[in-house]
Amino acid sequence: MDKLLSSLQPKIKQITEKISALAGSFKNLGAAISQTGKLTALFKNQFSQASQAFSQWLSLGNGVNFLISQTRDSIAELKNVNTVLTEISKTSNLTQQQLKAIGDTAFDAASKYGAKVSDYLAGVQEMYHAGYKNAEQMANLSTLAQISGGLDPGLANDYLIASDAAYQYAGDTEKLNRLLDGQSQVTSRNAVSMEELAYATKEAASHLANAGISENELTALLGAGIATTRESSETVARAVKGIIMSLQQVQGETGFQTEVLDEQQLQKVEARCHSLGVELEYMQDGAARLRDPMEVLKELATVYNSLPEDSAQKSGILSDIGGKYRSNVLSSILSNWDLYEKMLGDYENSGGAAFDGAMKSANSLEGSLNQLKNTWTDTVGNIADSGSMIAITNGLNGLLSVVNKITAAFGPLSSIGLGAGLFAGLKNVG
Repeated sequence: MDKLLSSLQPKIKQITEKISALAGSFKNLGAAISQTGKLTALFKNQFSQASQAFSQWLSLGNGVNFLISQTRDSIAELKNVNTVLTEISKTSNLTQQQLKAIGDTAFDAASKYGAKVSDYLAGVQEMYHAGYKNAEQMANLSTLAQISGGLDPGLANDYLIASDAAYQYAGDTEKLNRLLDGQSQVTSRNAVSMEELAYATKEAASHLANAGISENELTALLGAGIATTRESSETVARAVKGIIMSLQQVQGETGFQTEVLDEQQLQKVEARCHSLGVELEYMQDGAARLRDPMEVLKELATVYNSLPEDSAQKSGILSDIGGKYRSNVLSSILSNWDLYEKMLGDYENSGGAAFDGAMKSANSLEGSLNQLKNTWTDTVGNIADSGSMIAITNGLNGLLSVVNKITAAFGPLSSIGLGAGLFAGLKNVG
C-alpha cells in the first residue's frame, strides 16, 4: 500500500498544480472581465463628455456667428442712419447737436410703433425737404400712418403732405391726426383698405377741398366708391373729381387720358340735372351761386334710386354726368348712398383709432422684432461711440476662429476617438 501511494504522489502533485493554475486563470479572467466593464463604462463616459463638449462648442460657434451677423447688420443700419442725418443737414439749418438729438431720439420714436428706425428717419428727411419746421412731429405721424394702416413710407408721407396742403392745416399735426383717425375707423369697418383710401385721398383731396367738401365727406365719398366698384383707388379718385367738376361747372382735364370737360359738356350736365328737378345753382342777393355739390349728389341719388332700372332718364344721368369714364363710379355711389351715409357716421367719434391699430401691430411678432432690432442697433451705436467696437469685434472674431479650428480637428466621423480624447482633454483643462 505504501509503495502504491509513493508511486502516485508525483501524479497527485501534478494534478494539484494544474488545478491551482486553472483557479488562477479563472481569477485572472474575472479580473479581466471586471476591467473590461470598467473600460466600457469609461469609454461611454468619455463619449458622453465628447458629445456634450461638441454640442457646447457648436452652440458657442453658432452664438458667436449670430452675434457677429447681427452686429454687422446693426453697423450697416447705423451707416444708413448717418447717411439720412447727413441729407437732413443739407435741407435744414440744424446744428450738429440738433442732428445728434434727432438720431438719439429716432430709436425710441420708431420703437414706439414697432417700426424700423430707417423708415422713421426717412420721414423726417422728407418732411424737412417739404419745408416743415415740425418735421419730427410730422414724421412721427407718418410712422403712425405706416403702422396703423399698413402704408409704405413713401405713400404715408405723400398722403399726409397732400392732405395738409388740401385743407390748409399748415402742418397742424392734431388736425392731420383727426383725419387719420377718421379714415382708419372707416377702413376698419368697411370693405376698403387704408392703402386704397390714402391713394385716393392723395389724388383727389386738393380738388375736393377747393369744392368745399369736408374731410369726412371726402372720406365717405371715396370710400363708398372704392368699396362698391372695386375699381382702383386712382380710378375712383379721378372719377369722383370729374363728377364734382361737372356739378360745379368747372372746365378742365379730369385725369382720364386726354378727356377735358368743356363748356358744351357742362351744359349737358346742367340740363340733365334741371330735367330731374335738381338745380346746380341758387340765387342769393340777386346773384347765382353754386350749391354744395354733396347736396346735389344726395338729391340725384334720391331721384336715381326712384327710377326703374331700364329708365331712359337713369341712363341719361350716367351718360351726361358720368360720361365715358365715370359712369360706373357714379352709378355705384348713387345706388349705395346709404353706404356713404354709414361711412359718415363711422368717421365720427374716431379719436385714437389710428393709435389703437398701431399698437396692435407694434405688439405683433414683426413689430416686436423691429423693436428688438432698434434696441440692439442703438446699443451697438453706443458701443461704437465709446470706441470699444473694434476691440469687441476683434475679440468675437478671435473666439470664432478658435471654435472653427477645434471643430475642424474632428475630421470624418471615424476619428470620433480622437475627438473624444480632444474634448475630454479640453474639458479637463477648462
